[in-house]
Amino acid sequence: MNRMIRRSVCPYDCPDTCGLLVEVAGEQVVKVSGDPEHPFTRGFLCPKMQHYERTVHSPRRLTTPLRRRGAKGSGDFQPITWD
Repeated sequence: MNRMIRRSVCPYDCPDTCGLLVEVAGEQVVKVSGDPEHPFTRGFLCPKMQHYERTVHSPRRLTTPLRRRGAKGSGDFQPITWD
């Protein structure tokens, strides 16, 4: 499969907005590294982004909003709509 590197920025809401070089194969992110040409972060990646390719495709990732049903800490949630 053909791999490409795309420029992007961190999806987290930090004030730095780290510059990223994202290596993709098809629709799959396979590696994320800091963009050395980013004017502020200059290639730095915080710990949250260092393994983003693992978390973005994780089967444990939430893909729908949830509302807590049970007591706090019980882990009892129900899916709800984005609206």
